[in-house]
Amino acid sequence: MASGVLSASRRMTAAGSRRWSRLGVVRSLFGAGGKEGGDGKQAKRTPKIRIDNLADMSELRRTGGKQWQASDSVTSAEVSPLFPSLSGVTLSGHPTTLPGNLLGNVSLVSVFMRDYGKSLCEKYSRPYMVSFGQQPDTAVFELSLIDMWMYRLMSKWMTRNLAKTMSPDNHDYFMLHSGKDVPEIRETLQLRNSMIGYVFLLDREGRIRWKAHASPTEYEIESLLRCSQQLLEEERH
Repeated sequence: MASGVLSASRRMTAAGSRRWSRLGVVRSLFGAGGKEGGDGKQAKRTPKIRIDNLADMSELRRTGGKQWQASDSVTSAEVSPLFPSLSGVTLSGHPTTLPGNLLGNVSLVSVFMRDYGKSLCEKYSRPYMVSFGQQPDTAVFELSLIDMWMYRLMSKWMTRNLAKTMSPDNHDYFMLHSGKDVPEIRETLQLRNSMIGYVFLLDREGRIRWKAHASPTEYEIESLLRCSQQLLEEERH
């Protein structure tokens, strides 16, 4: 009987080892745990592709990704941060730098990581263009961040495909960015959910004076247009 118990014990130990070994592989590939540590700060970065996407999709289903309401006024220039500096190539093949190439304009910058996020950003950019698109000192720019390694491998193909599907008139105002600074950009701009889109209203100095995210409310569109007009009048004097 002792021999039988020992044999069973060995089988259980072996099975447990295999189970923990498989779990270790999963954790090493996709990471474990939530997005933030217990102190509210972002936990140490580890590959968390699957877990992050599932959490983002779950939040999208529950709340539409809406975490806060946009302000009804612009922030003062003195306390407004600059849009993070980054360089790349537009769909037209021209080198560009943000916010450098937008300086001198009141600009609406859309930032997204998925096609769905782009569609949400367009709900802000369309009324902005209708109201201000004919004015020479305004601009609209789209920034697509590639945050997953598998997409980075496809970035050249994605760029060519986008160039074919988008209007040539927009090629100078669209950039696909897959640099190693993407996690830092996400942290700086507080891009918490990869499934939705974020928009940032910049003044002529490249400072973020207003921002919004996810699907806009009617109130937020009114705020965007009012704040844009305020910046245009403020900086023309």
